[in-house]
Amino acid sequence: MSLPGGGVKYVLEVIRELSKNHDVDLYVQKALPQFEKQFKDAGINLLTMSKYSTGDILFWFNFSRQIKNEIKFLKNQAKNYDVVISSMFPMNIISNSLNLPHLQSCFQPFAFFWDPLMIKKLPILKRLFLYFLRSKFGKLDIDSTNQSHKILTINNGSKNSILQIYHKDSIPTFMGVDVHEVNLEIEKKYVGKKIILHSTDWTPLKKTSWLIQQFHLIQKKYPDVVLLITEPKIDPTLKRLELEKIKKDAIKNIEFLGTVPSDMLHQYYALADMVVYPGFGSGITTSLFVLECMAYETPAIVSNDASEDVENGKTGLVFNTDDEFQKCILTLLSNDDMRLTLGKQARTYVLQKHSWPNVAKIFETQCLEIIQK
Repeated sequence: MSLPGGGVKYVLEVIRELSKNHDVDLYVQKALPQFEKQFKDAGINLLTMSKYSTGDILFWFNFSRQIKNEIKFLKNQAKNYDVVISSMFPMNIISNSLNLPHLQSCFQPFAFFWDPLMIKKLPILKRLFLYFLRSKFGKLDIDSTNQSHKILTINNGSKNSILQIYHKDSIPTFMGVDVHEVNLEIEKKYVGKKIILHSTDWTPLKKTSWLIQQFHLIQKKYPDVVLLITEPKIDPTLKRLELEKIKKDAIKNIEFLGTVPSDMLHQYYALADMVVYPGFGSGITTSLFVLECMAYETPAIVSNDASEDVENGKTGLVFNTDDEFQKCILTLLSNDDMRLTLGKQARTYVLQKHSWPNVAKIFETQCLEIIQK
């Protein structure tokens, strides 16, 4: 499992809820150590099937052998289960081979094949490699998705993308949000500062580098503003290049927080004056990180591509251009009353629409439906 932090959180919380009434085991091709620990700490039985996943080049060179081995392994386990829930390619292929009712949980069409915005941002050699993979395996992904009995997805944006690529309808579950009591010990460190919060996995679609350059411009008018960046997943090379640019441009007041423990994250959600998600991508119309911040009365500033859960002027601000982004930031930095009002309305919206029990109930209902057919 090497999903970005939001994807891992979604899987973890859905399984945690389903496990209250059902026996659920999680099989993954490969798990990063920090994510594996999250699941084990939550009492979820996680079993790893391979050394490789789709993020490893050796996976693709040994594709047929790896898939056959994983199907063989899971067929020996399948007799213990009533239904299989898969994620995206190639788990849809494997799940279709287990002779079980199959519910596919598809966050978005498989990005390595179907997200032109993400692919366009990659270096030319990586782009060419992904084009080759799509030509070889794209139809297999489409056919396998269409063989699943039902598809669930995370929002209306991804529902539209799934219909466009796979020509099959899906059911949005939306995402749940945790709310904890807050003890703002970390607030002492930032007395007199305004805090902008951002989260990155260092993929191009998060636009972290762009945000840092925009922050440099903002500092000229508000020198006491601080940009805090959480990193659920770190790309050492991209981060090193960014740190070199920060040093060269003498940009101050940026703190990289690394992978923040889950029991500390909500302290930062509540501390921040605003959360920023400038990202883009096919079907990526919302962000779990943003929703979690909103639940703690932190208003969001998001790009138009990620605005499904942010109503402009009511629960946050939405921008299209660099100039609009600067205006949004400066507006909230200079208008505390507006910022607080947006934050309260954001919390109300999230608590009314997003809860993990509601998400899990949709999974449970759809699983029972395909089991009974």
